[in-house]
Amino acid sequence: MELKRSLLTIIFLLQVVFVSQIQNAHSIAVRNEAEAFRLAYDKIKNDELYRKFEHDWIIDIAVTGSNDIKDLIDDGEDAANATGTDAQKLEKITTFLNKYKNDQYVANARLAIGIPLPSFEFDGWRLTPDARGSFEVGASLSITESTGTITIPGLNFTVTGSDPVIQLYAKEDIRYGLDWLWEFGENWWMDTDFYVKQRWDMHEAHSASSIQTNSQSFDVLKKSKNITSTIDGDFRVGYDQEDGFSFWAGFDEIKLLKLSDRRGTVGPLKWGDRPGMRAHVDYLFDLSVVTLTPFAGVHQRSSYDFDDGLYAGMVFEEDLLGVLSVVATADNQYITLHPRFRFWIFQLEYALKTPSTSNIDGYKLHTQHMANFRLAF
Repeated sequence: MELKRSLLTIIFLLQVVFVSQIQNAHSIAVRNEAEAFRLAYDKIKNDELYRKFEHDWIIDIAVTGSNDIKDLIDDGEDAANATGTDAQKLEKITTFLNKYKNDQYVANARLAIGIPLPSFEFDGWRLTPDARGSFEVGASLSITESTGTITIPGLNFTVTGSDPVIQLYAKEDIRYGLDWLWEFGENWWMDTDFYVKQRWDMHEAHSASSIQTNSQSFDVLKKSKNITSTIDGDFRVGYDQEDGFSFWAGFDEIKLLKLSDRRGTVGPLKWGDRPGMRAHVDYLFDLSVVTLTPFAGVHQRSSYDFDDGLYAGMVFEEDLLGVLSVVATADNQYITLHPRFRFWIFQLEYALKTPSTSNIDGYKLHTQHMANFRLAF
């Protein structure tokens, strides 16, 4: 037990040191917004590690957004609706893009519904099934300052000149299926989630000149032609020891079967179909009136580096009323603090994600806010 406790402590301290040593300045680089959102999305999912959609929850609503995103939308609408000569319209569009150049904005929202089903035992396993359904939308936007020629990786887009370039990646997911919790003995468990996934996404880039000259804007009207339907699976296996040590690892979005593909000439999904990987370790300290749980882990996809997925943190839970818990997490981009209140059949949570570095690859990170509401059966 002491060896495991020491190991976890070392991992936790190494993670904190790693986060504190991240450089605060990087040279500006043209990036692929779809790849940038994959990392942002996986970091958003980290916020949900300690509010797992448990058996008795029936409604889950979560919203995450970057600070100042409303100002960005309002200014963008004003620029898009500008009147006057072509030169005046171009000036207003360019002014808008320059105002938000080298910034990254992220937003994500999800509504999930669960139906608890009766548990039963089979061949030494205790099985707890749930019917699940969810609707989720997310987007990432950045504006790149042009100093010559810009070529967007993964897009057939190149612009030469002084025009700033705006990129948008957006996706929408509808999922429905069955989640199975398998428990064997006192320590081992497995969580399998099989579901139909209908995904639409888009990734476009435009310069100020192309927006003004060709009246181009981000085309979200192709949605009906851009949906791909698959049967996917999520898989996790874990071990919970009586002394408080716990570990789990698994894969998300493993494509099992393609049901239908995109129509037209839009090509495959920009998100790709490679699964994500996660591994997580923690240790629970029961101090009578409070419970402390330090943790560390990693998430990984093919589009970002291993160290981008490292994280560490601590969970604080008071045991007198069982109402308040606080989760603190640190990674190479954000320090996150989210208090959670649980009253009877509902739960409220707020998270403040403060940048731990001024920018990533030259793009400014903005403070993010998250709100979550859950209703239990």
